[in-house]
Amino acid sequence: MRTMTVEVAPITDADAPAVAEFLHTNLSDRIPWEQACLSVPWKVEAPNHGFMLRDGQSIVGTVLALYSERLVAGRLERICNLTSWCVLPSYRSK
Repeated sequence: MRTMTVEVAPITDADAPAVAEFLHTNLSDRIPWEQACLSVPWKVEAPNHGFMLRDGQSIVGTVLALYSERLVAGRLERICNLTSWCVLPSYRSK
């Protein structure tokens, strides 16, 4: 049995091409993933683009995060929408 050394890491701008390739291969080949990772039509400060699971240098899972600010009950609130959750079957909990 192979030992897995999976780590969780934030997705940065520099990670976007590799994350896009992972999602293209493992989730859908019809979505422009790099664009989905990096660009939203509104300006907001975002701490990351979501999170990825890595086993060594290989990406084995992702969840993208889209950040926004919305007026809620008269107050500006930061919102995080999660999307594109994809984990390779061999890395999922049984």
